[in-house]
Amino acid sequence: MDQNQIMLLLSVILFFLLIINEIKKRPGILLAFFGRGISGLLFIHFFNLFCLSRDIVTHVSVNGATALFSCCLGVPGALLAYGIRLWGLR
Repeated sequence: MDQNQIMLLLSVILFFLLIINEIKKRPGILLAFFGRGISGLLFIHFFNLFCLSRDIVTHVSVNGATALFSCCLGVPGALLAYGIRLWGLR
């Protein structure tokens, strides 16, 4: 391994150690993160079902990007995904 790879590896290890330490201090953060994610993804799923029953195509699916939006922002993140999709239709 060259010097750049070693520095990158050490940086990634340090980042994960800091994340683990923060979770140990306040475990509620992890619960809130996954709670927001689940609520956002459920909103996307049920909103797509609602639109499908009325023959409206939304083109927003449950994938990695929408999961990231939902985990970080919750239901507003899911609405952001729909807003980005509507902006792309212009």
